[in-house]
Amino acid sequence: MFIKSQRLVINYRDVDGLDDGNIFCDVCCRDWDGECRVHGPLKVIPDTKARPGIGDAERDLKTLPPSLSSGQSSNPASGTGVFAEDELPVRQRLGPYDGILTTEQGQARTTGYSWQIKKGQRVHHSVNAEDPSCSNWLRRVNCARSEEEQNLVAFQYRGQIYFRTSKPVQRGSELLVYYGDDAARELTVHSETSGESVTSSPAGPSSSVSLRANNGNCEDPHRRL
Repeated sequence: MFIKSQRLVINYRDVDGLDDGNIFCDVCCRDWDGECRVHGPLKVIPDTKARPGIGDAERDLKTLPPSLSSGQSSNPASGTGVFAEDELPVRQRLGPYDGILTTEQGQARTTGYSWQIKKGQRVHHSVNAEDPSCSNWLRRVNCARSEEEQNLVAFQYRGQIYFRTSKPVQRGSELLVYYGDDAARELTVHSETSGESVTSSPAGPSSSVSLRANNGNCEDPHRRL
């Protein structure tokens, strides 16, 4: 059963909307106009189909692909998380991030489940996945406590938010995306000071930031802090 949880300040996520048709290759360490011409397209891991149902608090979990599962996060401050049932190679594409589209930015800023969609440098709308009955499993992905811990990167492509594996994910490992130092710091503080699980949702940044991808070998220029 999903339990609405305590939030970490302003959980509001933002990715760079410039070059909306470009995809960064974590092997080439460069941007491509569309798919990588050397390593080909990202391999898509599709969601399991599930009918949207108002009031279905576990609809998001029903969309989990067979290769993924939900379980207790390794960080007690993060509640439940998403884990790999099989090894996931680099360059796997997950998503798109599903939710309710809104142009009300004030509303989007009050939830830990919103991503901005940009046209150029301007915010066009947001995807709000606060309601699990109208969203998918990506809302359950937790924040990494450091860049080294992350294995997913969020990116905008053709008006939607996707995640991709930036390095191999071993079987049994939790899927984690890095939202920046401020979010990781808040997450760590809650973990160390609380005697109970603070949140069952992903912990986002405490301010609007852009995401940086770094797999240890190269950095995506469109994910800058």
